[in-house]
Amino acid sequence: MIEPIENEPIHAFMFRLKMALNGVRYDKRNKILDFLNAWKFGLTKSKYYKSLNEFKNIFYRDLPKDNISKEYLKENFEKYNDLFDLDLEYDEDLFTTYNVLYFIKLMLMKVDGNMKKEVIEIKNKNNKIVKRNVYTIFLKR
Repeated sequence: MIEPIENEPIHAFMFRLKMALNGVRYDKRNKILDFLNAWKFGLTKSKYYKSLNEFKNIFYRDLPKDNISKEYLKENFEKYNDLFDLDLEYDEDLFTTYNVLYFIKLMLMKVDGNMKKEVIEIKNKNNKIVKRNVYTIFLKR
């Protein structure tokens, strides 16, 4: 806990407090990045995101399938739920890829970030218009 030092000017204390809070936020952002990389890429070390800002315009179809997401969330739910104070209830019957995305969105909201879903329309091979979900992470500085 950050406490004022005797005879410390208030502006110096506020600066130290702000720096400590930014350090916690930065650390939690790295935890989210670790969570995202382990979920999306598994044990593949050749591909991974170096920053949360690289998670842009990711199609839902390119994310891990429900069975992989369920197993990953079963292993990591309690750890990240406690770390980010999400107060979510554990129910592995409901774990899907959408649940992992929502879980990430809630974690991002704790560090001044967000995940946006956009629905776009694309023509497929048969010239039919198909709707696709696209996800992007946004972070405030």
